[in-house]
Amino acid sequence: MKRQDRLLGGLMGMSMGYSIGQALHEGSLKLDEVKDPGSHLRLPPMSPDLRYLLDLSKEYLQGQIPSPAKRQTLLLDHYLDQTLLVGPQTERVVDRLEEAVEAAKAAASQPNDEDETALEPETPEVEQLARQVWEESRRQAAGSGGLKRSLLVPFFCHEDLSRLEKETAILCKQTHPDQRCVDASLVASRLLRMLIADQWHGHRHTALCLVGIGPTVTQSLQSAPLLPLQALSPNGYVVTSLQASYRALLLEDPPPQRMIALWQCGGPSATLGMLAGAFLGARYGLDVFPQAWFALLPAASTWRAIASTIPLSPAQTTLQA
Repeated sequence: MKRQDRLLGGLMGMSMGYSIGQALHEGSLKLDEVKDPGSHLRLPPMSPDLRYLLDLSKEYLQGQIPSPAKRQTLLLDHYLDQTLLVGPQTERVVDRLEEAVEAAKAAASQPNDEDETALEPETPEVEQLARQVWEESRRQAAGSGGLKRSLLVPFFCHEDLSRLEKETAILCKQTHPDQRCVDASLVASRLLRMLIADQWHGHRHTALCLVGIGPTVTQSLQSAPLLPLQALSPNGYVVTSLQASYRALLLEDPPPQRMIALWQCGGPSATLGMLAGAFLGARYGLDVFPQAWFALLPAASTWRAIASTIPLSPAQTTLQA
């Protein structure tokens, strides 16, 4: 299978899996309807996550790394006032970012008679605000928002491991600085990179994805093959979501049945669908999924166009893990 086909399958599988998972979570779609899709299925609305990822994709297609200012703008544009659709960590970070931006604007608009050369106040970096929110939290939980926003990176940076890891960490930390979140995001990006390059052929190859990763994420991935999927309990946090989605990749059933079995486990259906869709699509290509499933993906034609135009370097046909 060509690398472009794996890119297409992974990116479309990621967005499609998220969209169906979102509809399952909101109750506008039933699991029985996913098993036997028909024309009566309703297209779910575009979620903040998918809108964010679409606009971020367009930034990457321009060949440039989104600047800190651009990343902050994307967060505010897509997550502000969306409290019912985003996690509490992301919600608090975005609210605090808005406050910081407004304070900086107000300070900049005030005349400074004492020192005309004084520098305008700078808006705090979003990573700093995220760290503050996380440190002030009583639970300091490891949510999955950072992983969802960084999962896009390997599709555009799979030919450069250093850039891939840097970008993955940046996008994760802008809302989720917990090391478990960063570790899970790095593992997911590394695994997708291997799948796109056709360098992953079983669980033994996953060891390359765990180099330098902390014990919590490492142990969850290493133990995944020892447990049936039904024994896993994804609870909304990043480690269990990654573990269950990775376990679905190891099953031998047809990919659609693996995703249905994963959704039957309960938990964060959008995150699970996103991860499993990306893994399975990058592993087997786009054609393994029912075409009716893509009818449940808002802006499906845009996603396909983006995936089809991701540039590939002819000088790097084989990636080294």
